[in-house]
Amino acid sequence: LRTLSLFRGSISFDSLLFYNLPFNIAVNDTEVVHQWIDENFVVRSFEDTYYSLALNPICDEINDLPLSMQTFVNQTCEYFCNLNRDNLYAEFCSPRLYGDGRCHTQCNIVECAFDGGDCMQLCFADELANCTLEK
Repeated sequence: LRTLSLFRGSISFDSLLFYNLPFNIAVNDTEVVHQWIDENFVVRSFEDTYYSLALNPICDEINDLPLSMQTFVNQTCEYFCNLNRDNLYAEFCSPRLYGDGRCHTQCNIVECAFDGGDCMQLCFADELANCTLEK
């Protein structure tokens, strides 16, 4: 697995428990739930796989999560665009597209730093590019 991007979903801690917790563990038994997650929630590698949970409810529940899951959520919920009510378009720039070397329309806005710079054309070396500041 190279990429797991669950961007703008509805993943919450409760939904993870609902779908994964064994039936013999009570959801309201916090200590046992946290122990089960610490023993069973294993992230294989951040070096070989890109994970993104940006803009999911679980990203706002960090303090309620078991320690092993807090580390994972901290590393996977980062979102590069500045969200504001004036430009809701920023919510559609997927983290896997941001700054990947190609200009993506949904990321080509100031709130997303023009796709992390991918949509900015630099005209500083005439011998390297055929552009002008007027174009």
